[in-house]
Amino acid sequence: MQWLFPRLMNPDDAEAVRVDGRSLTYQELSVRVAAHLARLAALGVRPGDRVGVFTHPTVDVVAAVVAQVTYGVVTIPLNPALATRELEHMVNDAQPVVVFVDHRHRQDLKVSAALHGRLQSLQDTESVTSPHGFPWTPRAVTDDVAFVLYTSGTTGAPKGAQLSSANVAANLDALALTWGWSERDTVVHALPLFHVHGLVLGLLGSLRVGGALHHVSRFAPETLATALARVTPGRGLLFAVPTMYHRLIDAAEAEVQANAGTPIANALRAARLLISGSAGLPVREHQRLRALTGRGIHERYGLTETLINCAVPATETARPGYVGPGLPGVTVRRVDETRTPLPREADDDATLGEVAVRGPNVFLGYLNRDEDTRAVLDADGWFYTGDLATATPDGALRIVGRRGTDLIKTGGYKVGAGEIEASLLEHSDVAEVAALGVPDPDLGERIVAFVVPRAGAGALEAALQAHAAANLTRHKQPREYRVVDALPRNAMGKVQKARLLDGYAPAASEPASEAAFTPPPPEVRIDPFTGFPVIVSSARAQIRHGADPGAGLPKPSGPCPFCPGQEDSTEAAVLRLPADAQLPWQVRFVPNRYPWVVEGPVDGCFQHAPGGESYPALGVHDVVVEHPDHDLDLVDYDDDHLLLLLTALRDRVRALEAVPGVLSVSLFRNRGRRAGSSQPHPHAQLVAASVLGPTQLARRARAREHFADHGTNLLASQVALERRARERVVLDDGTWFAGCPFAPRHPYEVWFGPQVPDDRSAPTPFSALSTHTLGQLGSRLRTLVRATLAASGKQDYNLVLHQMPVAERQAPHAYWCIEIAPRGGGGAGFELSTGLAMTSTRPEANAARIRMELAAATRGTVNESP
Repeated sequence: MQWLFPRLMNPDDAEAVRVDGRSLTYQELSVRVAAHLARLAALGVRPGDRVGVFTHPTVDVVAAVVAQVTYGVVTIPLNPALATRELEHMVNDAQPVVVFVDHRHRQDLKVSAALHGRLQSLQDTESVTSPHGFPWTPRAVTDDVAFVLYTSGTTGAPKGAQLSSANVAANLDALALTWGWSERDTVVHALPLFHVHGLVLGLLGSLRVGGALHHVSRFAPETLATALARVTPGRGLLFAVPTMYHRLIDAAEAEVQANAGTPIANALRAARLLISGSAGLPVREHQRLRALTGRGIHERYGLTETLINCAVPATETARPGYVGPGLPGVTVRRVDETRTPLPREADDDATLGEVAVRGPNVFLGYLNRDEDTRAVLDADGWFYTGDLATATPDGALRIVGRRGTDLIKTGGYKVGAGEIEASLLEHSDVAEVAALGVPDPDLGERIVAFVVPRAGAGALEAALQAHAAANLTRHKQPREYRVVDALPRNAMGKVQKARLLDGYAPAASEPASEAAFTPPPPEVRIDPFTGFPVIVSSARAQIRHGADPGAGLPKPSGPCPFCPGQEDSTEAAVLRLPADAQLPWQVRFVPNRYPWVVEGPVDGCFQHAPGGESYPALGVHDVVVEHPDHDLDLVDYDDDHLLLLLTALRDRVRALEAVPGVLSVSLFRNRGRRAGSSQPHPHAQLVAASVLGPTQLARRARAREHFADHGTNLLASQVALERRARERVVLDDGTWFAGCPFAPRHPYEVWFGPQVPDDRSAPTPFSALSTHTLGQLGSRLRTLVRATLAASGKQDYNLVLHQMPVAERQAPHAYWCIEIAPRGGGGAGFELSTGLAMTSTRPEANAARIRMELAAATRGTVNESP
């Protein structure tokens, strides 16, 4: 038979609990447990009944809770500081038969009608002896409800999470293994006793392992450090939350500065383990403590419904920002928005996923809320936490926030608020910060940071902008900073972000003169083919000849190489090719003065070139190919028109290939797109961009390095990697290859191209394809595009022909592939805006759907629903 507290079943004179100056041995605790049981019996309480306890920090409250969980009474811990409305909600929801309060604090309680007829005082039972003939017997660890712990209520009324003694025992045993926690250890904490951290870990955990708890009722750095210093060196475990560590470190640094010795630092240094939980501990605090003491803080992660899920083991070095892998017996995985598990490739410490947990620690369900339980706990026992995290290849999680309140969708990206907050907290003038998204007509959500400055901090906004620019990519940088005196918190100390928006009004945006305007640096991502930074903007299609729709981009100077003298024009001249019966195409060179390709270090932040102007890639132009009689619509073309289109494309590429550099050609089908000055056809356009200048020379140098090191073309190497992922290959017939790359810009993106010969030589360039080969390619491409659109449920698409030069040649380009990106419409800026949003959809699943559609097309059938 397994007891929850084995040492209490055979009590001795070792210290069990100390609350401030009052201490109980295991023997004395057992006497007070018996006295409380006698009181319950006198009140008619029986095992299985629900009993509330106001968790004032006294030894009698401790004894009451221990007695009830040991003998099968369901305990409802109540925060003494609850507002009347919250208290009435909990009491009316749980319907306890009795609610206990320490007699010394009864007069402090707020008057509540819900307590009428239920409230009983806990008397001082210091001199009581064990009652004779008490009828109850201790309960073994079971799956029966032992606690109803109410959640913090950050997104609605608090819910009562039902936990069994088996939940508690399994979780504490796993922590004992992870932390080497034993009867020789003493836990010190100043945490409240109404929730998991202070009650289950601090109190029940200490008694479960047979050790001791020193509870400090009122937190102060000096008081907590004094309690820790009284523990035998190397035997103390400090449990605290980030705010407490922040204040402890502040106080320790102040002692050093005042030459007052280092008692706080010494106490922290002497502990066996420093444990932080309930929220992420900023990396800055890790660094400050290590500078003071030479040691680290071990973080852990849990919830009311699951107790503790992850913890950094005591045998490992503390990992700032990470909460460790799952505990023994606890299975942790991350899922996408459809609750599909993320693949192992997503354990890259960058891809966000919701944390899901399964194990003996997972609760029994919410009291009186079956529907809410089903929403988070599936039939297979997986609990979906709502917490977002990245994961390292070895399984360590980095929590970045809550799915509902801390997932910010801005400019096509998904950003975790926790990452922004952690970065800003590294600034020495920031005491606290909360980041959240507010509606924005352009970005979807705009990131706003609410900052509590440290005492003596000066003007913050400019300093924080510079700090964020140096530490966060552009799309993660707050667009606005608000200084506040404090962050609103609930009764359990958790930040209530929604309250920050009470009375919030967007910052006024008055037009500034051009001389006074300092544009922010554009957002930059790394081009996966070349490794060079590429500016990203959701407004690319609107930017012609330096026209800036609000992105704050620098305006390049100098003559346009294709149309000098027309640099200020927003309407490009149409340059007609000689037309004949076979090629009745019109070609326009649309000058695009937006310097969207820039030079810079691969791992550094984007910096303006000298003079405040980004290095312009003069000659970045769109080449729009138009047919006078037909809209470009590859999906609906017959064979003759399809061959006509591809022939025109091949000939156009031949002309553009004369320019050294990387060639990119796009074919859009935009059924919902309006005609504009740069898009004459409402349905489609064919765009080619050939880039001149130093940037392309640098790209060619990188391609030359790759060829020298690997003997292959850079693009060919990337496609070869995809070919080896067999589950993602949708077409491989010995002539053509197509596959779904991992983490694409669109969930159903496909790369299509010729097979790379086994002798590692380059395939025939696109510009050298014969008419017969173009016909084969067109048929394959049309079938593949149709299948991809059907699988994705989309009508519009973007095809991009990528070509990379062979390093040892100047021209022509040697390797090419076509990118198929289904989409829901929107315009030419797609590939630089929503198209960049990373997806957690498994490419293997997308590939399987496309293969089904290809098979259906071969059979001459159509699948109604992809």
